[in-house]
Amino acid sequence: MTYDLLSIGAHPDDVEVGTGGVLIDQQKRGKKTGIVILTEGEMGTGGTAEIRSEEIKDAAQIMGTDVVQVFNWGDTKLEDSYAHRLELARVIRRCRPKILLAPYPHVGHGRRQSHPDHVASGIIAINAANLAALKKIDIEGEPHLVTRIFHYFLPPQVLPNFVVDITPHYDQWIKALSAHR
Repeated sequence: MTYDLLSIGAHPDDVEVGTGGVLIDQQKRGKKTGIVILTEGEMGTGGTAEIRSEEIKDAAQIMGTDVVQVFNWGDTKLEDSYAHRLELARVIRRCRPKILLAPYPHVGHGRRQSHPDHVASGIIAINAANLAALKKIDIEGEPHLVTRIFHYFLPPQVLPNFVVDITPHYDQWIKALSAHR
């Protein structure tokens, strides 16, 4: 299935917090959206990997998006590796998104530093998008060029290039966030 937009998150709930309103907005505009989660969030204080998996599905249904893939790459241990790049590149080739949303791929500084898993997921997304476009890479599917990658979870010192007004979708967004009990 071809997607207009894929949102990548390190943990269950990252996509909902960082891009949930955008996913709802795009779905209501007739765009096909999906989410990819790179860890099971097993180190989070709220629940088990199994509970968090159910919460992802519930939130996705509320947002009108698909859970495309959930990887188990280790909560608090997520690293950019060639193997992870290839796995995500396979998903990109299979889904053929025009746009990727991913966490900001650089560490912030000061009191609100970036979570290392968020930084790693942003880097993995950029590198995977590059690999997905290569003709000679040894992975399944036809090469696919992602048109744009936009980042969320910006550190305080980084200003966004644009903002999407999600006011009309606020209640639905809160409901999706509330799926993470």
